[in-house]
Amino acid sequence: MVHVYRIAVSEYPEIKKEELKQLIKAHSAIFKGYCLSYFDGDVRYSYFGDSLEIKDIHFDAEGGRLSFTVAIGYYDACKDKNTLDDPIFNVQFRFDKATSAIIFELDESLWHENN
Repeated sequence: MVHVYRIAVSEYPEIKKEELKQLIKAHSAIFKGYCLSYFDGDVRYSYFGDSLEIKDIHFDAEGGRLSFTVAIGYYDACKDKNTLDDPIFNVQFRFDKATSAIIFELDESLWHENN
């Protein structure tokens, strides 16, 4: 299932790269389902949104792409098997000129918190 997330951008279309990075980082919670879907909805994995670090971002007046890392924890019954990794994720976004918002359409097909 694809979920659509909107982040208001008050400086659009003149937003600077660093401002956009900070805005996306402040809304890191929107990436939780997307990132965890890579682990087949396995509840042993946890998302640590505060650790989100933007590695690369390219954009123009229409939209762009974003590459980021975020800590993903794995917790097993055996303590020595617990891990904390920071995989790289890539997403695309677009700007909605009518509402001055960034739009992320994130595929969260495999992750459902209510399971």
